[in-house]
Amino acid sequence: TGLLSLDVNGILTDGGAPGNSYFEAWKGVELKTKPERGDLLGTKVLVVATNFTTSVIAWPSEDRGASTTGYQDNAALGQLIITNAPMGKVVFKGKADRKSAIYVDSLEFENLAKDDLYKGDILKSEIENIIIPENYTVYFATSNLPEELLDGMYDGRLRWVKEYPGYRSSMPFYVIGVNKTIQVNRVFRQSTSHDSDGDGTANGYDLTPFGGGLPDILSSEVVRKGQGRVRISWMGIPDSIYHVEYKDDLGTREWKILKKYHYYGLSVETVSYEYRIAGAAGHRFYRVVFVE
Repeated sequence: TGLLSLDVNGILTDGGAPGNSYFEAWKGVELKTKPERGDLLGTKVLVVATNFTTSVIAWPSEDRGASTTGYQDNAALGQLIITNAPMGKVVFKGKADRKSAIYVDSLEFENLAKDDLYKGDILKSEIENIIIPENYTVYFATSNLPEELLDGMYDGRLRWVKEYPGYRSSMPFYVIGVNKTIQVNRVFRQSTSHDSDGDGTANGYDLTPFGGGLPDILSSEVVRKGQGRVRISWMGIPDSIYHVEYKDDLGTREWKILKKYHYYGLSVETVSYEYRIAGAAGHRFYRVVFVE
């Protein structure tokens, strides 16, 4: 019921999700320094601020933007529940000399409902008695409040990481083109305002919201970067292996392997391979092949 204080320099871990670690912090929570490695994605933390008290969440993770990389070796939390009385404040705090952040899979505001985000018909810019300072950002993958409304509040210091497929924020999704089931962010997959593959159909109505899975002429891109460099980009499926192949003459049957590429990312997103051409013919043709 007091201050929850953690002071770890090396590796901080709870074994990962699904986990069953639970802490109640009635006088705030403090991570003194960001450990070199590890996360607490199997941990639930309840932060309470009673009437006329202030609970501080001092959590100095690196600010890596609204990216899934923020949840890797960055002291990310599985679930953060905030409950404050009408006159109780919850204040986030980072390092004074640099931008800091906290990355949470599930962010829950226990005493709030959707209507509390509005003043009349206007969406509020901040949640009353919850303070996110100028040099701090709170990132989350899912919430008990509408994620698309929370995203961008506090002048962009409250952000939805819509691509992150966490244990509490994900759902299985079958990728038709590659006969593979992956985990995707549940709310992002069901969104009626986002169109990930740009085909004119919102994710929530699209059977293939992230494309069919196989690299093709529409989803791949080859760009000359100058100084003989070429960047080849395509839509990557998590934990998949690709071959980047080339040939100098379309009349020949055989494609040569330029790169065996294993995409280890957590979300479906554009991935790229860049290399320098050395002694190539006047024309070179490329393709990306899904292997497994």
